[in-house]
Formats: sequence, C-alpha cells, structure tokens
Amino acid sequence: MQRTVPFGMICRSLTILWYATHGHSPADTAERRARSRWYTTTTEPSFEDMAIKLRRVIIAERFRPQAPYQATPEETHAFIAAWAAAPGRPPSRYEASVASARAPGSILTAGGARVSPGHA
Repeated sequence: MQRTVPFGMICRSLTILWYATHGHSPADTAERRARSRWYTTTTEPSFEDMAIKLRRVIIAERFRPQAPYQATPEETHAFIAAWAAAPGRPPSRYEASVASARAPGSILTAGGARVSPGHA
C-alpha cells in the first residue's frame, strides 16, 4: 500500500502532462458530449478522457506501419561508407579507436589507452 498511492499519482501526473503537451484536442470534449448525454455541461476534459486518448494513441502506435522515410540497412551502410570516404573529413572517435586497435603491435593498457610495444 505504501508504494501503490505514489505510483498512481505519478501515472496520473504523467498522463495529465502528456495530454497537456501532446494529446489535447478541442474535438475530444465535443466528441464525448455527442456520445454521452450526461456530459453536456462539461467544458474541460476529465482524467478519463485523457486516459482514453492516451490508450488509443498507444494502441495505434503499436500497429502503425514502418515509416516510409526510414532507410534500409543497405542504404544506411552505403551512406556511412560515402561519408567515411569524403575528402577532408577528420576521423570520428570510433574510426580513430578502430584504427589504433588495428595498428600493428599496439597493446591495450588497463586504462584503455593503446601504446606501441616500445613504449609500454
């Protein structure tokens, strides 16, 4: 019981914050009024309206098809290869670490630094 109430308050707060920033639509209250005769005097959405909208958005997002603008793995690899081959571009930290790992005779120290055998 000690953890149930704070968790419920956090969930309620997150739902209200989400609705206020992303989910609010004036049409929600109008739609609810049309469906429910007892809801005609309310001007603001209730927490139940917010929870219903959040549930619908979550369910719709789960079944949404993959975005058409998302690159395929082959396109991503081609882009990375073209970017890596661009002239005048300094190597990234990842490329520098891979190059130092492949350097002949390099040794990885306990601190993660690479040194050549003559300097170890």
